[in-house]
Amino acid sequence: MKYFYFFLLNILTINALGDLRVPDLSIKLGSERNTYSRTEVIQLNVTFTNLTEHTSSITLPGTKNAGKRMLYLAYYVADSNDFYTNIHTESREMNMDTSILGQVYWKNLDAHKSVSIPLFLNDTNNFRTKNAAHHALPNLPNGTYKVVVWYAPFDEPYVDYIFGKINPFRDSDDDFSTHKIYLEEQTASNYFELILTDNPKIPKWISTSHCPKNCKLCKASDNSHWSKVKKIISKQTDHTSKYKKEKTDTSWCQPHRNIVWISPPPDAILSSLPAYTQNSIIFRNQKGYHYFFITWQLGRIYRFRTIAVKILYATSHLNLSITSSNSNYKKLTALKLTP
Repeated sequence: MKYFYFFLLNILTINALGDLRVPDLSIKLGSERNTYSRTEVIQLNVTFTNLTEHTSSITLPGTKNAGKRMLYLAYYVADSNDFYTNIHTESREMNMDTSILGQVYWKNLDAHKSVSIPLFLNDTNNFRTKNAAHHALPNLPNGTYKVVVWYAPFDEPYVDYIFGKINPFRDSDDDFSTHKIYLEEQTASNYFELILTDNPKIPKWISTSHCPKNCKLCKASDNSHWSKVKKIISKQTDHTSKYKKEKTDTSWCQPHRNIVWISPPPDAILSSLPAYTQNSIIFRNQKGYHYFFITWQLGRIYRFRTIAVKILYATSHLNLSITSSNSNYKKLTALKLTP
């Protein structure tokens, strides 16, 4: 009889495993190091990976500054038996400056592709104005902590168009029949080990070919010479006849000592010329963290040439072959601090 129960138990176990669904979205919390002091600005990085076999969209906090947090942190301590006790969880209610209305961002992710965004703890200068910095390290003594970030996107409008909700019975209303990403009400990341100490180990920046010891871009940002920063980046990305496209240096978008994050470009822009695109970029220097928008013009219309061709054709029916546009043109038009 006991063999019958053993066989039955194995069958039930196999059926239970067959009902388990592979997650659609991976969320990883990390940092460049584990050891920090309680007073320094701590940068955490949240990486979202699309685990499905199709392109799907996700929402990111963007410049959201009202309502409930989309990402919030929870802190745990682990005992000798590896039992985790929650000692602090961030409130989901935001308390930010709302003089300028913020918004969440939508991001398309191809199958198995990732996107990363930063979170900053202890950045008091930007705490009330920047979503990424709207996180305070709780009053914890020195020690080792396990930190998890929770992702809660279902409070946002129109989110049902990109996410499907998994109910407590591990099922969905549409039986997983769409190409949406299916999530529970809230999704947790891995546990990141954060060590607070009075003597953190701070690694030194290792010079690279893109950011040598005398890096002009980092030196300009060290001194907050933002107009000089704009000129350096502009020179490296100007695809006019003066700076040929194939010879353009793109070292500004490689890892730099004073650049902590560069956003990916928009998923789509207008196809007509000229079009515009932008990146967000965060610089770091002795004065703190500085948030900028970089705006680029893509393509160029030579209006006077276009007008001249039209006039000649109207008056003499001459159809001259004159280039009136340049689709390879790319120029930085603005580097502005975000409000």
